[in-house]
Amino acid sequence: MSTYVAQPYVGITGISTPWEIEAITSKWFEVFDWTETDRRFMNGILVSSKSLRGEAPSDPQQYPDLGRARHLMVDDPRVMNTVHFNISGLTERPSRVLKLGSYLSRVVERLPATEAIQINLAWPSVDLLKGFREDHSQLIILQIGAAAYEALGHDPGRLVAVLEHYCGVADYVLIDPSGGTGQPFNLSLALRTLDALAGSDLPMLWGIAGGLGPNSLGRLKKLVELYPNLSWDAQGRLRDGEGHLGWAETFAYLKGSLALARR
Repeated sequence: MSTYVAQPYVGITGISTPWEIEAITSKWFEVFDWTETDRRFMNGILVSSKSLRGEAPSDPQQYPDLGRARHLMVDDPRVMNTVHFNISGLTERPSRVLKLGSYLSRVVERLPATEAIQINLAWPSVDLLKGFREDHSQLIILQIGAAAYEALGHDPGRLVAVLEHYCGVADYVLIDPSGGTGQPFNLSLALRTLDALAGSDLPMLWGIAGGLGPNSLGRLKKLVELYPNLSWDAQGRLRDGEGHLGWAETFAYLKGSLALARR
């Protein structure tokens, strides 16, 4: 079991330069007074199996090399340094998927300040994750992306049943049908899914992502009222036309998120 403690968070995925995380932690945290919330800031750093192997990532704008990624992790109790791990490409050999445990161990070895790892892979092996957890203390965020949920027919009841196998393995479950592409936020799907999860006996914390940004946080308000410990993060809708983190969008997103997350 992890020695870290799972707490609700507000996150941004795709932090890729030191000045991005510095602006958030050294400037905007003070402007927004982050002490007014018990949520941590999830500093989401994208890592792929390609970058772990030293190969050039398909999207270098959002996937920093590991040398640069080390400098994106900060020593700040308000921040949860989180690696979002992807098996690169749909044509990856099955043998590489079976190496998930060794990939995750390599993440921790190369990026020792990692506190949490989000698994962006449809239904990873429970046994592989158990093996990883026996030797490592990092929190696990299980992403339920489009492929994972489609495999269950978008049935919340089936989702609860499958997640029972991940008890003691996953600390968070993140419902993320967009997968960082900025697809519109689906409030109806989120309500149906979170209602089933919150009504179950599953011990994980719940999170939502997919199409969130400064202009869609209003739709998140109802969810936060119903599920006060909800976590959320944004990616695609915080980017400008060239894929860079847009400062105006990021500022508005953090300001709006803090307004939702105040104690």
